[in-house]
Amino acid sequence: MAVAAAALVLLASGTSPASAAPLPNGYKKVSEGAVTVQTWRTGETAMPATSMAANGIGRSAVLSGEVTTRVSKGEGRLRVGYLVGCQVSVGNLTAGVSGTLSAAPTVSGSISFPLAPGEIKAVQLSVQPIVDGLARYQYSGLEVEVQGCGGFAQARSFAKVEAVEGYAVDAGTTANNIGGEGAYVQSTLYGKPFSLN
Repeated sequence: MAVAAAALVLLASGTSPASAAPLPNGYKKVSEGAVTVQTWRTGETAMPATSMAANGIGRSAVLSGEVTTRVSKGEGRLRVGYLVGCQVSVGNLTAGVSGTLSAAPTVSGSISFPLAPGEIKAVQLSVQPIVDGLARYQYSGLEVEVQGCGGFAQARSFAKVEAVEGYAVDAGTTANNIGGEGAYVQSTLYGKPFSLN
């Protein structure tokens, strides 16, 4: 059986996995018709880190975790990322997301982007196809850094699954649109919010 899986293992300088704070595991199950989607988040940790910019308005954390999804029928995709907010509680999603960054981590193991006070951005780490009912994404030692946020900054993980029985995907566009007949299931599992240093 083929398995869609990806692993991102990065080394962030000056950090120790033992000092990373563990976050709660998560599970969500959603069914529509004959299609059932189950999503697990395990081993998630977040360790506040000192911004390399050292300018007083940078916020940073080193992250690790694993997301697995199983689909009973049909195919689809798993999107993994983080919502990051500056002077906004990311636990309150009604605040709205101002933008999505589809930025893969650099070779050095970091993602850096500007974030203004009152702004929330979705940082997408990876999009994995669901093959034979399974997709998995694992990351370790990933540093996320925001610049321009002079106040507190928060983040929380998300794992969004879209599954359609008899779907088709337009892989030739950046939108990667999903379409099909039969049941369509969308499920998003959120992690616990945490602070960036």
